[in-house]
Formats: sequence, C-alpha cells, structure tokens
Amino acid sequence: MWAQMSDYRELLHEELFLRSGETDEEYFHRQTMLMTDSQEAAKIVAYREAGHEVNIDYQGVRVTEVIDEMDAANHLEGGDLIQQINGQRINTLDDLHGNLDGKEAGDEVDLLVVRENEEIEVTVKWILFHLTWMIQSEQALGLCIQ
Repeated sequence: MWAQMSDYRELLHEELFLRSGETDEEYFHRQTMLMTDSQEAAKIVAYREAGHEVNIDYQGVRVTEVIDEMDAANHLEGGDLIQQINGQRINTLDDLHGNLDGKEAGDEVDLLVVRENEEIEVTVKWILFHLTWMIQSEQALGLCIQ
C-alpha cells in the first residue's frame, strides 16, 4: 500500500526477482548472503582507505545453495566448505573456476569438503543444464558459492 502512495517506491512482480521455483525462504537466504558479502567487502575497503592492513585467511569456497536438478544436490549441502578439487587446494573463487576450466559434460570432479567440522570426500558429475536455472555457464556442478 505504501508503495502505491509514494513517488520513491515501486511495486515489482515477483517473477522479476525470484528464480524459477524459488521459495520465499530461498530468496531471503540468497539476499542475506548477498548483503553479508557486501558488508564484508565494505569493511575491507573502509579499513584499507583508513590506511590499515587487511589480512584475509582464505579457507575454501562456501556452498550457499545447490540446484536440485544438478548432481551436486546429491552430494553437497548449503554451508559446505570446498577445500580441494581433484587434489588441488581451493582458497578462492578464482581457484575454483581455474580448476573447473576445460571440464566437459560427463567429467567427474572429486571434492574435499568440510561439513560440520568433518572432512568428507565427494564426487560430483559435471553436467549440462538449462540457462533457465539462472546460471551463466552452460555447464557446471550445480551449486551456488560464496
């Protein structure tokens, strides 16, 4: 109601911001992760602008959610921390992307993951998927990462 009376607000149809089949809970989780990332980035920039040194201790890449239609959904959970791909240490998102470059549909990727303080090894199949699943690449593991 307030949006209808305010020149500074606009009502948008949910299909403009919800992914296909995404629940309200999943949407709010995604938004919370984006906001947390934004806040952390702002803190780093502020400290550096104030002349302070910022040291970041990368520990892997956090899975924030998995896509049900992908093989990753059978092996990974939101909150998992990916630390290795095919025996190679993963510290950052760039490390993850670099280790996945050149993979083709049907390739398997061995992951070392920390889940609830326990290391586990999983194998995830690299498969084709539809762009309607809101991922930029045509091939992937099927997980959203932080």
